[in-house]
Amino acid sequence: MDRNGKIPIFPNAFPYNELLLSERLLAKTRNWDWDYRGPVLLYTSSRNASSVWQAYNIQPRNYPHKMIVGRGNLVDVRKLTNDEWWTITKQFNP
Repeated sequence: MDRNGKIPIFPNAFPYNELLLSERLLAKTRNWDWDYRGPVLLYTSSRNASSVWQAYNIQPRNYPHKMIVGRGNLVDVRKLTNDEWWTITKQFNP
């Protein structure tokens, strides 16, 4: 929880949360820094990552949007093992 005792909301375009929650995606990265570590609520926005849902053959109309769909844990950045790197590379490029 943050300093105010609240759990931050982590927004993602569809289908990233769904892939994380079904363990078809090992991790989700960001290109900005945030010093918070701990639990986060996973929010699926109204946006769709078309190339991703098409690659995984997941239809957006079958899943909720604009709502909290689960809970995750934000951890420190660390160097990936070779196995993790290959797994994530394959997951982001199915």
